[in-house]
Amino acid sequence: MLFNRNFADLITFTRASARWRFSSGGVLVQDAANAPSLDYDPITLAARGLLVEELRTNLLLQSEAFDAVTWGKVTASVSANVAASPSGTTTADKFVEDTSAAPHQLTQAIGVTSGTTYTTSVYARAGERALLQLNYSGYVGANFNLLTGAVNNVGTANANFNGYSASILPMGNGWYRCSVTQTCIATLAGSQRLYVGDTPTFSGTAPPTYTGDGASGLYLWGAQMEVGAFATSYVPTTTAQATRAADSAAITDLTKIGFNPSEGTIYAEVLVPSGVATVGAAGIVALHDGSISNRMVAYFTGGNARILAAIGGTAQSFSVGAAPAVGAVCKLAFAYRANDFAASMNGAAAVPWALSGVPSVNALRLGGTNQGVGSEALNSWLRNVRYYPRRMTNAELQSLTT
Repeated sequence: MLFNRNFADLITFTRASARWRFSSGGVLVQDAANAPSLDYDPITLAARGLLVEELRTNLLLQSEAFDAVTWGKVTASVSANVAASPSGTTTADKFVEDTSAAPHQLTQAIGVTSGTTYTTSVYARAGERALLQLNYSGYVGANFNLLTGAVNNVGTANANFNGYSASILPMGNGWYRCSVTQTCIATLAGSQRLYVGDTPTFSGTAPPTYTGDGASGLYLWGAQMEVGAFATSYVPTTTAQATRAADSAAITDLTKIGFNPSEGTIYAEVLVPSGVATVGAAGIVALHDGSISNRMVAYFTGGNARILAAIGGTAQSFSVGAAPAVGAVCKLAFAYRANDFAASMNGAAAVPWALSGVPSVNALRLGGTNQGVGSEALNSWLRNVRYYPRRMTNAELQSLTT
C-alpha cells in the first residue's frame, strides 16, 4: 500500500500553465502553474479528485468580454460585467435583444478545418430569456433550455459537418455549461454564433426569429472553442488564443512505495471520462520504464476498460469489461505476476490473463498510459490510487473493487 506521505513528497506533478477548477465552495478558481488541481463538484460540493487533462487551446478571443469588438452584435447588444459569474466575480455579461423582428445574435469570425473535430462551450444563465442556441455559420448545433437544463434539438449532418453531439451541465447558481461537438468535413472561413430566443422549448433547425423588446436577454461567461471531442476545463482568453498545458503526475522513485518488481497489485478509482467510447485511449495508471516498450497500463478505449502489458516492445492487452457510464465511478484493480495477471472492475469477477514475464519498470504515472504521452491523458478525475507489493488473489481483487 502507498506509504503515508504528503502529495508533493511522493508525486512529481507538472503543468506548464495555470488552470481553472471548482473549489470546495463551488466557484471556479485558478491554480498556478505546476500546482495539482483537486477539483469539486459545483452542485454537490463533493470532492471529485485530481483533475488530469491533456493540452487544449481556446480558439475564441475575449472569452469573457462579449462587449468587445471581437464579438459582432447583430440586432443585439451586450451589457458588460453586470452579474456574478461562475468564478464568483461580477464578470458575467448580459446578451440583450434589440426591438427588431429578427434573429438576435453574437458572432465571432473563426475558421474551421476539414477533418477536425471541435467542441464549443459557453457558460450561460437565464435572464428574461432562457433559450440559447449555439451554431457555426448558420449550421445549427443545439438549442439549450436554461430553465430546465434540457437540450431541445441537436443538429444533423450536412454538407459541412457531421457527428453532432451536445451537452448541458449544471454549474450552480442557475449557471449551465452548454457545449456542442461537431466534426468538419469542409474547410470554412465562417463564424461561431450565439443566439438568444424567446421560447425556452424552441427546437427549430434555424435560428430563433422574434420581435425583441430591447431589454430582455440572458447571461454569458467563458466562451471556448477547442479541438477535441469533448469540452475540457475553462481556458480564459483576451486578445489572443490561450493554451492550458497538459498535466503530468508521476511517482518517479518506486522505492517510496516499496515496489516489488516480481508481483503486485494496483487499484485506481476514477470518474469515467467524456469521449470514453470514441477517444483512442484514456490512461488511468501506468507502470513504465519511460518508454512504451516496457509497461503495464490500465486505460479506457472504445467504451471498454482494458489492461495492456508490453515486454521489450511486444504488447498484449485484454478487456476487463464495458466501462460504466460517463461520469460514473469506476473502481479498477489489476494484479501481476509472471503467467498470472488478472483484473476486476466494480466488483465483477476477476478476468484472468497469462503473460510470460513481468515488464521491467521504474515509474508510475497517474492519469496516463506512460510518461510523456499527453494525448492519452485521462481527461477526468482520479479519486484514489493504491499500490500493494503482492499479487492479490482474484477474490481479493473482486472485493477491493466492490
